[in-house]
Amino acid sequence: MKHFEVVLERGRAAFERRCRAVCKVERATGGFTVDDSGYEVPEVVEVFTELPCFINYDGVPFETTYDVQGVSVTQGRVELITAVGRDIRVDDVVTIVADVDNPALVGAEYRVASQVPRSQGTRQRVLLEDNQRSVGGYEPVFEGS
Repeated sequence: MKHFEVVLERGRAAFERRCRAVCKVERATGGFTVDDSGYEVPEVVEVFTELPCFINYDGVPFETTYDVQGVSVTQGRVELITAVGRDIRVDDVVTIVADVDNPALVGAEYRVASQVPRSQGTRQRVLLEDNQRSVGGYEPVFEGS
């Protein structure tokens, strides 16, 4: 059993050397808070401020779906790969903070669509899509609506 643990530890260390990007992960708590302007807004917490990761297109750069009115919606999709054990959930918002391999992605904001089931013992994968949906499913609230 000890040999297996050593091999797994080496694999995780090798993976972490590949993480040349950094991202921020935010999550809606389900509650509300009052912002600086006095408006009630969804409460959002930062789960990770500087999570080492890398971005992979992995053959699914776009997926076309249809909304409730039958309008075709095409969204960019990418995979976020990071170390195992990170608490990343569906509907979390991921912002790319730095990426030496994909500098055009810096500042891009994605929503976690799902966990990718082929994750292994050294890394975990999550599928990200353009953040076109409100964080945590909250819709903007306007006075008089």
